[in-house]
Formats: sequence, structure tokens, C-alpha cells
Amino acid sequence: MAFPSRFPGHCSCGLPISIGEMICKDATTGRYVHTTCIGVAPVAVKVYHDKRQASDDVERWAALGLLTVAGMDPDRASVNNGVGFSKHDGDFGHAMAERIAANQNMTDRQWAAIVKLATKYRRQIGPKPELQAV
Repeated sequence: MAFPSRFPGHCSCGLPISIGEMICKDATTGRYVHTTCIGVAPVAVKVYHDKRQASDDVERWAALGLLTVAGMDPDRASVNNGVGFSKHDGDFGHAMAERIAANQNMTDRQWAAIVKLATKYRRQIGPKPELQAV
């Protein structure tokens, strides 16, 4: 079940559906509803997570960094050459780099994982920028 990047609408109970709430699609109306409003155990439950583009300099640095590291790793760690992802990080790093290259939106958890992974490879991509205090 695919959700739009910004979830529109309200449940049949009249309340808005919020990020992180468990929802499912009502088979009779075709609308997304809170799982507690349908009164039966739902068959296909999803937790709606808002997806977005990079929102600050650190996330943009991390996105560019993963693209850079993936570009230096065409062998996917089959050769120990000191550049690119390790065997442990390769699948995830390349998958995230492909999503970034395709300009796909990510959840907050995905952005946190991307920043964490880019920080691990900062020697190859440069230091993480400092967040500016507002």
C-alpha cells in the first residue's frame, strides 16, 4: 500500500490522520482510517511516515557524501582498496545512494541512517558541516 509523501485527509471519524498513526484502507469506502475506528482487526496495517527531501546542510552533505562514496565503490568492496563502502555497509549504502540519485523522498529514520553512515565515511567525503543555531 503506497502512501503519498504528504498524507491528505481525515479518518471517517472526522479526525485528521497524523504522522506515525496506524492506519489501513477501508475496503468499503476506499478511505484511509485509524485502525481503532473500523472495529475489526485490519488486514493490511501501515504506519504512515512522512517522507521528505533533505532539510538541512547536514542531510544535504550526507546525501552528496553517499553518492560520492558509492561512486568510488564500483567493485562493491570485492577489492580491498581503501575506498568506497565496506562489505558490511555496501548494500545499504548503495541502496540509499540509488534513492538519492533518483530524487526519492526519505523518512526521518532513513535520513538519520544516511547521516550516520556518511559520518562513518567522513574521511572520504570531508567533515560534517555544523548546524547553525537559530
